[in-house]
Order: sequence, then C-alpha cells, then structure tokens
Amino acid sequence: MLPIENLTIHRLRGLRDVQLSDCGRVNVLVGRNNSGKTTVLEAVALHARPLSPGDWVEAVRRRDLTNSRSALIEGLRWLFPHTQENGSGDAGPFVGTVHLSGQGRLLTREARAHFKELEGYAVGTEEPPSGFATEILTLHDSGIRRGASLEFQATLTDTDAAPVSSGPLPSYEERFTVTLWETGRGPIAQFPQGAASPVATVTPFSHRFQQLEVEAFSDAVFSDLKPTVLDLLKLFDSDIEDLEILKRPRNDAAIYMRHRRLGMAPLNTFGDGMRRVLLMGLSVAAVQGGLLLIDEIESAIHTKALDAAFRWLIRACQQLDVQLFATTHSLEAVDALLAASTSSDELVIYRLESKAEGIRAKRFSQEQLLVLREELGQEIRV
Repeated sequence: MLPIENLTIHRLRGLRDVQLSDCGRVNVLVGRNNSGKTTVLEAVALHARPLSPGDWVEAVRRRDLTNSRSALIEGLRWLFPHTQENGSGDAGPFVGTVHLSGQGRLLTREARAHFKELEGYAVGTEEPPSGFATEILTLHDSGIRRGASLEFQATLTDTDAAPVSSGPLPSYEERFTVTLWETGRGPIAQFPQGAASPVATVTPFSHRFQQLEVEAFSDAVFSDLKPTVLDLLKLFDSDIEDLEILKRPRNDAAIYMRHRRLGMAPLNTFGDGMRRVLLMGLSVAAVQGGLLLIDEIESAIHTKALDAAFRWLIRACQQLDVQLFATTHSLEAVDALLAASTSSDELVIYRLESKAEGIRAKRFSQEQLLVLREELGQEIRV
C-alpha cells in the first residue's frame, strides 16, 4: 500500500472537490498556469502532517519568503478559500475552512483547519493560557492589531485498536488551536501533534539555499545513504569522488565535492543543475517510507540529462519506498518520466482542467500515456 492512494481536496486555496484517484508510485501534475498544480502539492503535504504548525507555515513561506509576522498571517489567510461573501471587509472578520480527505498507508483520514481573523486592542502583557503553541502578545502602546485564530483537526486511524474482521480500523480525532498576532514575539511551535509522516518539498529555487543542502546531506549521512546519493551525482560527472561538509574561517558550513580534476571544490561552483539534482537525491534519502514533492521537476536540468536523472530518481523511490508527486510544464520531462518508469502501474499523470464547475483532475494511466505519446504523439498537458 502506498502512503496516499486517493486524495480529495474539498477546499484549499482556489481548489474545491478535486480528486486524485488511484495514485501511483510516481504522480505528475500538468496543466496551464494557475491551474492549481502547486496547491495540490501543498494539499499532499498538509494531509500527511495535518497537525504540524511548521508545515502550515512552510506552505506559506515557499510562496513568499517575507519574514514578517504580518506577512505570515496574510499568507495563512490565503491558504483558505475566498469568496465574495467571506472575503470582504464589510462582512466582518474573514472565516475560512480547509478540508482534505484521503486513503492509503498514512494515518490521516481527514484533515480540517479553521481560520478566523482577529482584530482588537491590546495594552501591556497578556499571559498566555496553558496549552500548545500559544503566542504572547506584548505591546507598549495602545492600538488596533491584526491576528488570527487557527484550529487544526484530524481524523486518524487508530492503529492500537483491536483488528476487526471487515471494514477499516477504528479512528479517533485530535485537535488544537493556535492564536497568532502580527506583533507576536514568541516562536511558533514546530513539533507536530499526533501523526506525522516524512515529507520533503523541493521548490524550483530550493537548491539556492545552502543551509537546506547541508541539512539534507546530513540527514542522508545519518541514514547511511551517502553512497546512494554519490551514485546519482556520478551519472552527471564521473569525476566526482566524494562529498563532505566543510567550514572555512568566517564562512558558513557548506558541501564540498572531492573532484578528480578540480580537487576539493564547493558545491555552488558546479551550477544549478548539479545542485538541484543533488537536493532531489538527498530529499529522497530523507523521507524513506514517505512522500517527496517536487515543484517543476525539470527546473535547472538540461533536457539531455532528464533521462538519467529520472531513471535514478524513480529507482531510488522504489528502493526507499517513497511516493513521488511532481509538477511540470515540460513535455520532455513527461516523456523522460514515461521512459524511466518500468512497471506498468508506476506512473500516473493528472491533468488539471478548468471546467464550469471548477478544476477537475483528469487521470492518465501509464498504459494510456504510452499510447497517447509513443503511438499517437498527442499533447497531454492541455
């Protein structure tokens, strides 16, 4: 059984009642710009870790790197569906609900989050009530401040329950509430409540952040997966001999490659393609048994290198029991993924189509793709 076999996005951003049915080991999302491909990746991540405040925050920051608390609250607000009724200031505070449900190996059956806009006066220091992830609001002046109340709920499979002869295992619910203010000074608690599955998201620009590379490589080393990652890099440059984390005086720690011709060279000297491929490989290693989400999977990789990169990536996902969800705008990437998929039910493509009733996800099996692409040469992205 795969982590996610079916997923329904009842409400998230602009998506409503979008269904991904019969998911495969490799799932690729295609469609026009602004069709909701990245939102589907967010839905997968939040369904896997519905009670993790850090994952909700990261869903916002992956789209907007602004580091202010007010920008975070505004970003969280726009994770929730907007309508003319709930989005206008004249109608009172904004209230919204995210709703996801799915089946698979994940413990999460259903996830909901409720957002309510707050606004009020605060003077002095408010002592927080006991509980998880509550903010301290400290103001030295009187004035109106914005905030938000977020309640997270999840229906989870009870793996400790006695097995039943037929039907699904019993379930139970968990929930908690966090209140954020734009002037809050305390940290937002990151540790998840309840069930949390391993998930990694690779954005088109993740490879530009040196700290992410160092952390991902460290995870791979701790998991004894460094040789697997080295195999991937050698597909692109056979002169690469080893990887190490080193720190020069007055510089941050960074990944260095031991290269047959160049000696010991920092990773950032090898170009975006190498850095992105390495981060994808490291991310697979970090989420063994979980989910890998890649936005614009072809980004920074030359078309001639797609076949080798995707063959390695799919093989690694098989070996480490990782389910892949990716988006792409590239027909070359679709063809390379199709060529790299070996088993008959490994690859599934979902085309997000705009209909009168909203966005629909049209499913293409690997068998259908072979006919459409290799025999008929048809376009499947739009």
